[in-house]
Amino acid sequence: MTENESFFQIYRLSDRDFELISHLVYDTVGIYLPPEKKILVESRLQQLLKQENIQSFDELYQRIVRDPNSPLLSDLINRLTTNHTYFMRESAHYDYMVQVLFPQWKTMKQRDIRIWSAGCSSGEEIYTIAILIREHFSPFIPDEWGLLGTDISLRVLTQAEEGKYLADRLENLDPSLIQRYFIPIDDTSYQLLPEIRSMVLFKRFNLMNETYPFKGKFDIIWCRNVLIYFDQAHKDFIISHLVNVLKPGGYLFVGHSETIEREKYQLTFIQPAIYQKEAL
Repeated sequence: MTENESFFQIYRLSDRDFELISHLVYDTVGIYLPPEKKILVESRLQQLLKQENIQSFDELYQRIVRDPNSPLLSDLINRLTTNHTYFMRESAHYDYMVQVLFPQWKTMKQRDIRIWSAGCSSGEEIYTIAILIREHFSPFIPDEWGLLGTDISLRVLTQAEEGKYLADRLENLDPSLIQRYFIPIDDTSYQLLPEIRSMVLFKRFNLMNETYPFKGKFDIIWCRNVLIYFDQAHKDFIISHLVNVLKPGGYLFVGHSETIEREKYQLTFIQPAIYQKEAL
C-alpha cells in the first residue's frame, strides 16, 4: 500500500463532519451540499488535509471556525466547486460579443465599457475577453474601459494574476492568438503577455455579500457555471444583485446548463444563456 493510499484510508469523512462542513459552506457562501455529495466532498478535501498536514476533518472544520478569514476556507470552497475551465469555453458567448456588441460599441464610441467575470476562477474567461478586445479595438482602447475578475478563492486569483496555463487550456484558441499573446514557458505551459494581464483587475469577492459595492454599473456580467452550486433562494439573491449592477440595456451571460426566470428580473431572453436588462 502506498503512502497516499494509506492516508486516504485513514481519513474518512463521518456523517457528523459532513454535516458540519456542509452547514459551514452553506452559511458562508450559500452553496448547498446534499447528502449524495458526501463522497465527492471527502475525496476533494482529503488532498487539502494532506497538503496542510491536518489530521482530521474535524480539525479542518475547527480551524476554519476559529479563523474565518483563513485561506483554508477559500481553498476548501475552491476544491468543492472547481470545474474544468479553459480559454474560449462555450464560444457562442464570445461570438455574440464580437459579432453583435463590439460593432455597437464602435458605433457608439463608448468610453466606459465595464465587464465583470463573476466567479472567474483562474482567469481564462476574462483573459479571453481581454484578448478579443485587444484584437478588435487596439490601439484605440480607452483608458476608462475596465475588466474585473472576482472569485472567493485567493489561490485561484493568484494563479489568474500570474497568467500561467498548461497548453491544454489553450486548445480552443486560434494558434495565431497563442503566438501573439502568450510566451512559452516550456513544452507544456505558457504565460500571457504583461499587456494582456494588465488589462484585468482581480479581486476577492463573495457573491453572497449583502452589498455589491461597485463604483459603476457593468455593460456585461459573465456569471457562467456558478449558479449551479446554489439552491433557488441563493440563486435568486445573486441574480437580483447582478441585475442591479448591470447598466440598463446591459447583458448577463450564464452557463448553458443554467436558466433564469427572466420575467422576475426584467430580463429579455436574447439567445440560450444570454439575457439583456431592460433599457430605461
